[in-house]
Amino acid sequence: MSKYVLKSTIPPCQPLPDLRQYILKTEVPPVPDLANYVLKSSIPKPQPVLLDCSKCNKPKGDCPPCPRARCPEVKCPPPTKCPACSPCPRPTCPPAVVKCKAEAPLDDGVRPFLAPLSYRGFGMD
Repeated sequence: MSKYVLKSTIPPCQPLPDLRQYILKTEVPPVPDLANYVLKSSIPKPQPVLLDCSKCNKPKGDCPPCPRARCPEVKCPPPTKCPACSPCPRPTCPPAVVKCKAEAPLDDGVRPFLAPLSYRGFGMD
């Protein structure tokens, strides 16, 4: 009896965790590929545009901003028209050759794969 324990002296088991707060690993959405992204902090900030108003003789504050440089006007050549393609030649079928059975050369009438096994000489060469 020294090896036995009273059932009332055993402490109760701890309760199972609430599994409604967890999901399966197969239900986890895939991680996006971050190879195509960069950190915003790694992009250099654009330098401020400095306007040169030294040619203006008016007092400061009354000088209008200098005009921005404009891109040159792009002039493309007129589009060329290609000639229409010629139609493809229509294929013609070769004339059908029909042979009558009467014109076919006569054999001995034995077709080796369809001859019965009891036929004498079948399969012997």
